[in-house]
Amino acid sequence: MKTVPESSEREQDSPKFRQESWSCSSEEDLSDKPEELFVGLPQSPRFVSTRRRCISETVTRQEPEDPWDTFHENIPSQTAKRYRYHVSKQTWVEDQIEIKLDQISFDRGAMRACYRLKKRRTQDQHWSEADDYVAKKYIEKVHRSEYFEDVRLQMQAKLWADSYNAENPPKLIDMNQICVFELENGDLYHMEKFIQGKYIKYNSNSGFVEEQCRFTPHAFSHFTFVKSGHSLMVVDIQGVQDFYTDPQIHTSDGQGYGDGNLGTRGMALFFHSHKCNDICHYLNLPKFELSEKELLENSLHQKTTTSTTEVKPIRSRASSFCQSEAGFDSMGDLPRRRERQMSENLEDSSYGSCEGLRSLSQSPVGVYLGEPRTDEGLMGSIHLELARLHESGRFGDQVDSDAIRFHLEIAADFNNAEAARILALFHTQGNTEDFTYLTPRTTDNSVETGVHYMIMAAELGDMKCMLYMARAFETGLGLGERHDTDWKESTRLYELAIAVMKERAEKSEDKDEEREQESVYRLMGRVAGMYRAGGHGLHRDSSHAGELYSEAAELAMADLKGKLATEFFQLAEDAWSES
Repeated sequence: MKTVPESSEREQDSPKFRQESWSCSSEEDLSDKPEELFVGLPQSPRFVSTRRRCISETVTRQEPEDPWDTFHENIPSQTAKRYRYHVSKQTWVEDQIEIKLDQISFDRGAMRACYRLKKRRTQDQHWSEADDYVAKKYIEKVHRSEYFEDVRLQMQAKLWADSYNAENPPKLIDMNQICVFELENGDLYHMEKFIQGKYIKYNSNSGFVEEQCRFTPHAFSHFTFVKSGHSLMVVDIQGVQDFYTDPQIHTSDGQGYGDGNLGTRGMALFFHSHKCNDICHYLNLPKFELSEKELLENSLHQKTTTSTTEVKPIRSRASSFCQSEAGFDSMGDLPRRRERQMSENLEDSSYGSCEGLRSLSQSPVGVYLGEPRTDEGLMGSIHLELARLHESGRFGDQVDSDAIRFHLEIAADFNNAEAARILALFHTQGNTEDFTYLTPRTTDNSVETGVHYMIMAAELGDMKCMLYMARAFETGLGLGERHDTDWKESTRLYELAIAVMKERAEKSEDKDEEREQESVYRLMGRVAGMYRAGGHGLHRDSSHAGELYSEAAELAMADLKGKLATEFFQLAEDAWSES
């Protein structure tokens, strides 16, 4: 093993110290079982040899004597069924093991109690030479599947550890092998190799960062977010040195991996407390955008949270298989947001749809606007979550209004329709219902800024903003100095809104959708009136106006609005007579 210069723990994490660090697995995993059964990724000769060497060193270098040498002497042996997860094939492997299990727990956490366990590799092995394990059992009764989902999560996190090691970082990491065993009475336990050493929790699933703040654990969490194409993040990193256990996974949709999966909120909490370090830079992991004040706070000290605010990871009853890294050959860059620019007209705007949000082509909006931007929807969602967290006072008693505005603006620039609508309503109507601490910049022109975000939200498919801008372009009111009355844009937006309302009405029996149906024929009447008159950039088309009046009349008749239907039929006849 290469000699590491004497220095601080943090410095030894730095890329300039090329330490072939211990990335441990149980000795059994390398001797009597195929390693690829549990790893699932091809390993380089350097990685395998380093892992083997580190296993023996880990067993001997910390405590030469077995700390559990005598507890088992008066405990009878018993046979148990063991279940191990084949992470590559997503199947379970069963076998029989001989164990001695202590009935008195030596430690317990919030959810599970820990018991000492000895396991023999062969029947001829003396119990004094048997391997030391930790058996963990849920304190409260849980469904049987909880135990197995815990194993799936940790073994899938192990794949991400292998993927991280493949990038040749300064220090290799590993996830402890974990499995389930079942006693003859049906009791289930988790089982993992006992590792001697100082156990440290480096980060949590809710933004906690350990004060020592070593580089490797946090760079690993950042790596999983980038390498997975922003689909997930492995957090709750804890263990002995760089041998981790009991991780948690956040997913972009918040599905799977139990109650500890906080989705984009968990990702937002991580990035708020994460400061990119030397290993992040070494791996070319792009930085996440934070406000100046947030960056200053992170440079002064790492944010910490108390254990009372930490969300304990409870695994789900449903599994979510870790997404493959296929298609992500390099880590690349986080999507960059567009610069905030006020466009002179809609043709100059490029508010495309995005992946991560509901695709407009698949949502009730039914409108596809521009080319998709990879991961922009997710990045926007994370920034929106950060704005909400600031609004709720999550990061301190004094709410940072600048950070709220900063993250809302970035979320909108990443094509987040909700953030764009919030900013639009705030600047045009002073609506702060969702964000009471939101304040404008002193240099902002509220009308111009509001119209900018109103157009953005309308293009992203927000119904209220669509109708607001359609009405504004029809009447010329509330447009500010950059826009004028424009019936061509007004009719386009009205017709988009009408298409959405029709689609919703067909798919739903909700009373609100029925009320929307009433709005449809009234909006069609407004659009028909503009086509019949022409002007403000719209070519006069009496024939099309007649068709719209006629369709509006039929819809009104179906809605038992006979008087209004008669009026529309008459207007249709008048329009056709003019064509």
